[in-house]
Amino acid sequence: MRRARIADMRIVLGVEAGRELVKLIESARRRVVAVTPFVSEVGLELLCRASSRGARVVLVTTPETAHSLRARAVECGIELLAIEGLHAKVYSVDGRVLTGSLNLTSGGLRSNIEILIDFGDSEEGRELEKAVEKLIELYAHRLSE
Repeated sequence: MRRARIADMRIVLGVEAGRELVKLIESARRRVVAVTPFVSEVGLELLCRASSRGARVVLVTTPETAHSLRARAVECGIELLAIEGLHAKVYSVDGRVLTGSLNLTSGGLRSNIEILIDFGDSEEGRELEKAVEKLIELYAHRLSE
C-alpha cells in the first residue's frame, strides 16, 4: 500500500475543521459526496444549498438518519443512500477529498473540536474516492427513489 506524503495533505484542527468543510461545500459547483452517520437539519440545508446551485449531491448515512431526512433530501434533489452500521466520515467536493472526525451536525460544523484531513485533489484523495465508491457498491441501499 502506498502512503501519502504529509506535505501533500493539510490537517485542520478544532472548530476550524467544521468551518473549513462548510466553506468547501458552499463553494461546490459540480459534485458533493458526503459519507457520515449523523446529519442534522443544519447539515442537510448545507447540502440542499449545494444542490440548488446545480451540484450533484450524494448523501450516504445510516438508515435511521436517512429515514428522518428523506422527505427534505428528496425535495432538494439529494441522492440518499443508507449503510447499516456506518461510522466513516468522508467528504468529496468537486474532486477535493477530506476525512476526519466530524459529522454534518450543528456541533460538528460549528462548535466541536474536530480533526479534518484534506487530501486536496491528490492521487491519494482519488484512491479514497474509489474506496468510497466501493463502499457504496457493496453496502449502500438507495432511499431517494
